[in-house]
Amino acid sequence: MAQPTYPRALSKPANKTVSIGARREEKYFWLFISPWLVGFLLFIGGPILASLYFSFTDYAIMDTATFVGLQNFINLFSDPLFYRSLFVTFAYAALAIPFTMIVGLGLAMLLNMKIKGQAFFRTFFLCPFDYFWRLRRFFMDVDFKPPIWHRQFHSI
Repeated sequence: MAQPTYPRALSKPANKTVSIGARREEKYFWLFISPWLVGFLLFIGGPILASLYFSFTDYAIMDTATFVGLQNFINLFSDPLFYRSLFVTFAYAALAIPFTMIVGLGLAMLLNMKIKGQAFFRTFFLCPFDYFWRLRRFFMDVDFKPPIWHRQFHSI
């Protein structure tokens, strides 16, 4: 019986040992990805898990959490205000997202067209983004002293 031939990508590698270069590359991968992983676990994964835990409890900040099971969700779905706020949220998103996309695309197309006054319109729309950094640099150059309350937070 003839042995089936598989494409190269599906065939098993003849040598199962990993080269030194591949091991080094994997080590550097984990080294460079680790700050992102730590940040993700602390600032995204942790709050998600905490929210999941607290959604099944009756929790007051000064008290201990009491497990209530699905009662929070039953209360949520039996509240008519929940459905009204859900409708308002989806209606806002359905109107605001297309509107801002169309306006943004239209402005980008206008700024890219060869029309009289093109430089003026580009300057008019893009200056607010640049002025913040110029003002910040100016105040740093003239040794502007921020208010006392602002300095107190930076000295912590």
